[in-house]
Amino acid sequence: MMISLHEKRDDTSATMAGVGDECSGGERPQKAPCVREELLPDGGMVLYHTCRQQLMTLNPTAALIWECCDGVHSLEMIAQELRDVFPDAPAIEEDVLAVLQEFIDRAMIGDDNL
Repeated sequence: MMISLHEKRDDTSATMAGVGDECSGGERPQKAPCVREELLPDGGMVLYHTCRQQLMTLNPTAALIWECCDGVHSLEMIAQELRDVFPDAPAIEEDVLAVLQEFIDRAMIGDDNL
């Protein structure tokens, strides 16, 4: 599920830092403890937030980003993981930010006490 940000900035690193500030652990996004995941045969994934009783489906690219939300990968490292898989894709950083923002908006990453 790739979603564009409501506001795009010219300075991608500043934007990445801004999204990183909202993620648990600063610039290293962390999965919320209430979220369960199920890998699908096509490489996509279904996330279930047990505390909010909400589902979220991911395409394979978003699932890769989700897997990197381990509290170890920085935003730049996540973007590099995608560049390694999709070397010719434009605007990788914007795609990573859009998916991370959706994870934040749905409380899939970050503070789970909502």
